[in-house]
Amino acid sequence: MTPLHTFFHRLTHSVWLHYGTVLFVLGLMFAFALAQGSFISWFLFYVFLPIALYITLLMFYPRQLIHPVRTFQNQQLHAGDTLKIDLILSRTHAFPFILLSVTDGPDDSEESGSVKVHTSASFWSGKSVTVHYAIPEIRRGAHRFSTVQVNIEDPLGFFKRKLILPCPQSVLVFPKISQIRLNDRRMGNVDPRFTSQDIDLSQFSGIRAYQPNDRISWLDWKSTARSGRLVSKQFDRDLERHASIVLVVKDHDSGPVFERSISFTASFVKMLLSAGYTVRLACSNRQAPAYLRGDVKKGMQEAGRLLAGLTRQDALRTEDVQLAVNSKVAGFAVSTDPALAAALIEFARAKKQRQALFLVTDRPGDADIGRFASPYLSLFVVAHDHFDSLIQARDKNG
Repeated sequence: MTPLHTFFHRLTHSVWLHYGTVLFVLGLMFAFALAQGSFISWFLFYVFLPIALYITLLMFYPRQLIHPVRTFQNQQLHAGDTLKIDLILSRTHAFPFILLSVTDGPDDSEESGSVKVHTSASFWSGKSVTVHYAIPEIRRGAHRFSTVQVNIEDPLGFFKRKLILPCPQSVLVFPKISQIRLNDRRMGNVDPRFTSQDIDLSQFSGIRAYQPNDRISWLDWKSTARSGRLVSKQFDRDLERHASIVLVVKDHDSGPVFERSISFTASFVKMLLSAGYTVRLACSNRQAPAYLRGDVKKGMQEAGRLLAGLTRQDALRTEDVQLAVNSKVAGFAVSTDPALAAALIEFARAKKQRQALFLVTDRPGDADIGRFASPYLSLFVVAHDHFDSLIQARDKNG
């Protein structure tokens, strides 16, 4: 847009121009009534006079008298949810706003794809009014609301004024969670199974009833003698199942692929936490990995906060990944970069440690996943936003 077009655009949308036009029309009506002196000319003038006076009051109404309070109805938001908002407008002195509407939305609406909401016009005559509206399909991330726009106008549409009221607030939208259906057989038995040598038998957190798969060395003979039934030692769950998840992206991933990789990572973390794993999640080059254990809800809160604020610039790249040998940790990777598969295969073959990679792409036909198939690497392709059916690469030699 040229500077001349910008000038005319601002001029035509200027509230002072609209107000000046109203005064100019009122002056013409008054001059016409003086010149004509007829009943109709004076009737038109007196009909338009209260409208002009009302517009004058709207023009000079102090915006500082209006105090907005925004309330989010949702307790927790995930990508794709509808954000429901209650906006309470209050003022010290009542004044009739015949036509009132509200425009609201996050500051990053253009970048994030979220929409600005425009409410329908309503009447406000008291000291307070509550406006209900919703923002559909809100995106993942931290969204900041700085202001709210209140639009007031006269009933005939001659004049419209926009009041920009400060109302700072923020909302955190977690990644979308979907169900993942996988078992140990499909993942290539990445999950390590501990032997009695892996557990310090002197360190246990309690006792429980004997189970058929318990080892004899796990029996607590003193408790067994006192109770008259077989009792086993209860070891710390943290010693049982550990998993490490790393999220890796490329520099030029499309928006849908990047968001799908984050959504799948969050869904996979929930699946592992629900299965009793202690999860180490690494996804950012600016923040330390998160260690998630215990309650699933608490763990997902921490994982959700980490993934909700993750940007493409802060996400890990293939060259940032440091592979380390740990036979007691199940290794999982979620990546949009096929180059990570080659690195994982070499590592798995050299260290004899199984790995699982979930390759996120929107073009599964171009991924050529067959060349990455290996007895040490379970490779899956995530090609759509429903994670209940994944494409798996098969080892040609296995």
